[in-house]
This record gives sequence, C-alpha cells and structure tokens, in this order.
Amino acid sequence: MGSEESAALVLSRLTATPAHELLNRGPQGDAHQLAHVLQLAQAAQARHREVTDPVEVLAAFGGVETAVMVGAMLVAASKRHLIMVDGMAACAALLVAARIAESVTDYCLFCRSTSHAGLDKALSLFQASALLQLGLEAADGTGASLSLPLVASAAALLTGLADDEGPS
Repeated sequence: MGSEESAALVLSRLTATPAHELLNRGPQGDAHQLAHVLQLAQAAQARHREVTDPVEVLAAFGGVETAVMVGAMLVAASKRHLIMVDGMAACAALLVAARIAESVTDYCLFCRSTSHAGLDKALSLFQASALLQLGLEAADGTGASLSLPLVASAAALLTGLADDEGPS
C-alpha cells in the first residue's frame, strides 16, 4: 500500500465514506490487485476502528509525507498563502488540516492531472472543482505545476489592475 491508499483510508475514516469508493482501480483495473488492497484497507480500518480524532487518524493511517503536508498547509494558511491541492494525498492532508483549522480551505486552489472516481469523491468532500482537469495519467502535483503559470498570470493581472490609476 502506498500514499494513495493511505490517503483513501484517512479520507474514509474522517468522512465515513467507504474506502472502496476512494481507492483507484488503476488504468488496467486489475480486480485481483484491487481486492487485495481492499482486504488490507479493511484490516487496517478494523485494527484502528476506535480512532476518530483527525491527528490520531493521521497517525494511524497516514504517512510522514501526509503529516508534513498537513503542517505545511497550516503554516501556509496562517500566512495567507495560496495552497495548491493536487491528488489524493493532498486532499487527505487538507482534510486533516481543515479539521484542525477550518479556515485553511479558504486559501486552497484545486488542481488535478489524473482522472479517477476516488479523486472525484475526494474533491466533492470540499465542494471543489479543479482549476485544470487534464485527464492525464501523470503523477500527483503535475496539475498544480501546470496551473502555476495561470495563477501567476492572474495575480499579475490583478496587481496591475490594482496599481492602475485609470485611463490616462
């Protein structure tokens, strides 16, 4: 199990969404592999069935990379910086961060490079749609990287409009 499965477990526990709705079947849709992952996920959920506190859920199901993202998101939001969210692990980190400080979502921009039903479900938890929906089979973060020039252009335009004193 990797970070995507771990993220699915965090999201599942914090939202009561069944884990199978969040797990990615992959491009080949290998039913045997998915069944094995579901079996492991159910065993992990059973082992930690009493855990509901967001930080404890993160400790039980998340990895260090997700915990680091939670911290980075909390710090970024406290400084009113933009947070670009791309992928299942980022959604799981954001949900934990939002349970700690609800206003963290005010600074989020959602991006995505891959398309799968689990990520659709994760984005719906935030009532969010992605700035870019590329439908690529690319790594998490690709959508955020490709969205950055668009965000920078929008910021430059807004800054220019704010600095403009009107027609000369």
